[in-house]
Amino acid sequence: TITANTRTPTRKGFGTPMLMGYHTRNVDLVRTYTSLTGLAADGFSKTDANGAAIYRMAEILLSQSPRPESFKVARLTAAHTARKTMTVTSATEGQHIKATFILPDGTEATVDRTIPAASNTTAEATAVAALIDALAGVAAVSALAVITVTSSTPGQMWWAREYTNLAVKDTTANPGYVTDLDALVLVDDDWYFLTLDVNSETIMDLVSAWTEAKVKYFLTQTQDTGELDGTGTFFQGPKDLGADRTVGIYAPREDQYPAVAWTGVVAPKDPGSITWRFKELKGVTPVTLTATQETFITADNGNFYSRVGGLGITLPGVAASGEFPDIIHGIDWLGARLQERILGILANADKIPYEDASVDMFVAEIKAVLEIGVQRKFLRAGTITASGPKVADVEEADRVARILPDLVFGAELSGAVHKAELAGTLAV
Repeated sequence: TITANTRTPTRKGFGTPMLMGYHTRNVDLVRTYTSLTGLAADGFSKTDANGAAIYRMAEILLSQSPRPESFKVARLTAAHTARKTMTVTSATEGQHIKATFILPDGTEATVDRTIPAASNTTAEATAVAALIDALAGVAAVSALAVITVTSSTPGQMWWAREYTNLAVKDTTANPGYVTDLDALVLVDDDWYFLTLDVNSETIMDLVSAWTEAKVKYFLTQTQDTGELDGTGTFFQGPKDLGADRTVGIYAPREDQYPAVAWTGVVAPKDPGSITWRFKELKGVTPVTLTATQETFITADNGNFYSRVGGLGITLPGVAASGEFPDIIHGIDWLGARLQERILGILANADKIPYEDASVDMFVAEIKAVLEIGVQRKFLRAGTITASGPKVADVEEADRVARILPDLVFGAELSGAVHKAELAGTLAV
């Protein structure tokens, strides 16, 4: 008789994206998909207001190459009311106040007002608000120079881009993302990357704090124009929190969901094996920024997607804390795999005797995981160490309690090259 001792703990996935947003296409808190066809079968589309954001997110996720094999959709149970403030910044005669809207049904409309003589920002805000309010699916009101634009129907999304003489900030209130995330992990905790349909500063701050206490990673985005002139606070919040598990990117085309595209690039790769800098985001339009604007973004550990040398690349590729995301991703993977290996030993034996040979067995498993980290270019070759105690040196209280202490390992991170400095001499 041959018996296979193959009991293994469930392996936690570190490449599974979770797209979270409001829809009523089904009643499940979470569903798994592998294609847009699957989403369409459940009724999702870009031109139907019920879940259009989810479809856009999935579309950009699956546009990357290579792309994740599957993804999950979490249903926000309470409808949000997408809201932005647009502050008129000029009343100069002959200039334009302009923005292009993507409405809940997927159609586009451009509002373009030429400023008349002897006007002021309050009068212009009133006039532009009336033009926006005439669009289907959104409502607009003004107070002084500030226009507030909201969804006409809660739960329906709209986007805007290409602003002229308008300062923009997403002010959508939180309908309960964290509450639903708490419920979600009780139903399905086998996912790692989190992105949202709405990324107002209020919502982002709450979700960033939630993620920091989990073994998850949150990618978020903002269109807030204050991030370009130093008056914005979107990136500052998670930076002040020291958030290792939040990555934010400036997104003038928020309808293209660059945070989701970035997820699609890094998720298929082995944890710790890929730097998040220099990545191409397919389907995302690179932004042209001045050096000053770049500095305002990066000073708060924000990121952007720009064209350098003809290539679209993500820069600088850091988390809100300033840490490099591949390090956190790799550490999360390493910790989980070590726990799984140790649990596998304990679960597959009738009994692990408290003796030196058993300690050696645990040390060997630790080294095996570390070697995988070396193969993935997360850990540096030749730096791995792992050891355990001699049984004779273990405290009696630990032996009585059947605890094996002092299993210790070490290794150096492989790191990555982000800059190269050249020096040379030319002679005749």
